[in-house]
Amino acid sequence: MLDIVENGKIINGVAPTTAAAASKYADWVNMEGLNCIWAIINQTAQATPIFFAGVVSTDYVGGSPTTASCQYWRSTGISIDKMSASTATTGLALEAVGGIGICKYTPSGNSTQHFFSLNYTSGTNPGRQSVTYIGSPRFGGLNQILATSSST
Repeated sequence: MLDIVENGKIINGVAPTTAAAASKYADWVNMEGLNCIWAIINQTAQATPIFFAGVVSTDYVGGSPTTASCQYWRSTGISIDKMSASTATTGLALEAVGGIGICKYTPSGNSTQHFFSLNYTSGTNPGRQSVTYIGSPRFGGLNQILATSSST
């Protein structure tokens, strides 16, 4: 994991601030200049765990979002550092006891959907979760990419 952080652009994302009675999105991140992006979700214990999925859009306001094919991992508890890979590619539910979820998205070379976000479709309170994005630059040098979120 150290290599990801040393070579990546770290972006502090903003999780949804309301309960997920309907579909909610975290910040939209510009993927231009990035080879892939990792989204790390830290969930507190709650009655209904969050279900999250990676989504892409053609603009930073999330117009016409579509579910992205991603890789997912999760921990099985708040104090357990072992991550379990998931075979799911369209979303993942975290454990009610809390823990960490990871989503990795690698865009296809000809994609026009340059903006990535997390979509929360269930959970007691997604606003209590934190999201950190780590972007892997397509080109050498961190100063050559612009990875901004929709809140900046």
